[in-house]
Amino acid sequence: MGGYGFEICIALIVLGLFLYLNYGLRRKKKKKGTYTGKKYSGSPGKASARQKAGWVSPEEFQKWKYKMKPFCYEKELDGFMAFLKSYGGGYVRRNRGKIVAQDFLGKEKGDLKGIFFQVVLPNPNISVLKKEEFRNYLISIGVYGLENKPDYEASTELVSGLAEEDQKRKAVGERGEHIVQVILGKLNPRNYLVIHGAVLRYERTTKEFDHIVICREGVFMIETKAFALTDGKTGRAKLLIEEGDRWIVQKHGRDREVKSPTDQIKQQQELLERIIRSCPVAVHPVLALSNTEITLEQNMKLPYHVIRADNLTDFITGMDDRISVSDQMLIQQDIEKAKRN
Repeated sequence: MGGYGFEICIALIVLGLFLYLNYGLRRKKKKKGTYTGKKYSGSPGKASARQKAGWVSPEEFQKWKYKMKPFCYEKELDGFMAFLKSYGGGYVRRNRGKIVAQDFLGKEKGDLKGIFFQVVLPNPNISVLKKEEFRNYLISIGVYGLENKPDYEASTELVSGLAEEDQKRKAVGERGEHIVQVILGKLNPRNYLVIHGAVLRYERTTKEFDHIVICREGVFMIETKAFALTDGKTGRAKLLIEEGDRWIVQKHGRDREVKSPTDQIKQQQELLERIIRSCPVAVHPVLALSNTEITLEQNMKLPYHVIRADNLTDFITGMDDRISVSDQMLIQQDIEKAKRN
């Protein structure tokens, strides 16, 4: 009997393994899909059109947000609305890998409300019909505080008097940046990486940088000022920097005091140095005067260099921080990660 009992036990074990291998594994659930960073892979089932097309990262929302600037045109607003409808919001809830709920984050709704009141509402380049379309869309996605229809004509008239002046000032500033961009373009691109107009973010702080140069000689953060440019053209003038950080532009026998850029430059330098973490280096802050006919009289020491644009390349090539090529690449990667445009 002992021998028969042992044989029965062995038979039962073999039978159990056979049943598990043939039936147990077949009943095992299919492996769930995985998120690859852009698209959801796996059986789509009855997924929505957005699920099939792929999930959009909240970083794209930030990039689009910074594109919406004052005095933009309807085509920019149309593009922004098309993006918002395809985006669907940064809050996503999934069930077994499928998106079952999606909405805009509270911060995103706050950003959209600010864009409506600060960019769209007073904008003379956008029709009332398009403004209403945007307002109604924001209400439909749960943006509060837009229920009462604003007086569009009064809002537009409020800024129309300043619009032309602001446009002129903006055009002069852009012309000044272009002058510096052309001068920096003379640097050999094989040895000098030049980044123009980067919007960088670190933690909760975001700032725009006119120009950043990365090279063996160092890292240069360049802010451009178009003092005394007339209709985008250079002209003879004088810049006085007096004690107490007072900035005075003299032209045609008249003195005009302008705002000191010191606080702006110091904040930009601090942010850029925090962004460059892979290879900590000292950032050289520079204020470039795009008017190449202006003369400078500096009567106080500043924590940055004030240089006329036509002397900019000589200043850069004259430095020698001896940054290796590999470190330059790390610095570039840090900046690219912080970019929001």
